[in-house]
Amino acid sequence: FVCTFPMKNQTAQTIANILVNKLITKYGAPEIVLTDQGKNFLSNIVQEIYKLFKIKQMRTTANHPQTDELVERFNRMLCDMLACYVVDEPEEWDRYLPFVTFAYNTSKQATLKESPFYLFSGREPILPNDIKINRHYKMEGNQHEEYSRQWKKAQELANQHLFKAQTRQKKYYDDGTKKCQVQS
Repeated sequence: FVCTFPMKNQTAQTIANILVNKLITKYGAPEIVLTDQGKNFLSNIVQEIYKLFKIKQMRTTANHPQTDELVERFNRMLCDMLACYVVDEPEEWDRYLPFVTFAYNTSKQATLKESPFYLFSGREPILPNDIKINRHYKMEGNQHEEYSRQWKKAQELANQHLFKAQTRQKKYYDDGTKKCQVQS
């Protein structure tokens, strides 16, 4: 599940405001935040927020871009998706950002076999077509228990699929890496 926020700049103050006013107050504080080595993420104000909400900060290493690979891949895909909308008015990208993010979060992911929205919230989103055809999502009797069981199973399966994909990617990476022998 991804959250995106348009920003005029990347100062520590802006990052702090986004963290508190857009992320933590909407979704709750994350347990862990993975950031790069940017000064804005290492600033006193951001560190105080991490301390206040007991958020563990993990930082990528400068010479190991693979750590950022997932974020960089998402950013490329996000830019590609936005480009489809803003061909005639590129300066309006921020208007389309929430819609593109929603489209990503509600699309079933090949690796996870579920949508990020479902894995995050435990339900599929109510879309305009659902309202148009008057589809209701009411649960009766023991359906809550069954629903909860299905959601837990979906999360477990997504973790298994993710682990398999990571294992495959590691193998491809390792197969392409040359082993060097050191002789003394």
